[in-house]
Amino acid sequence: MTVAEFYDRVESFTEDERVEWCSKMIKLMCRLSLENLNTFQETWNPDSKGLKWFFAEQAKLFKICIRLEWSPVGEAVRHVDGLLPLFLETELV
Repeated sequence: MTVAEFYDRVESFTEDERVEWCSKMIKLMCRLSLENLNTFQETWNPDSKGLKWFFAEQAKLFKICIRLEWSPVGEAVRHVDGLLPLFLETELV
């Protein structure tokens, strides 16, 4: 799966697909994106917001982070982190 395919499908993953593909996407992300995803997860209260809500909001956040990393600013942030630019065609492995 490519980054573009992940972006298009992240909101409709099954539970097994979510585990597999989100963990692969995380391996490609810059520190800023990872910090945002971690903060979201740490502040989520499962008692007030259910798992369905969490997955929907997490998918939105993944898409925001990917858009940031595709941008010229994101490319600079990735460079500072020692990462190559993120391309639509980049394969998740």
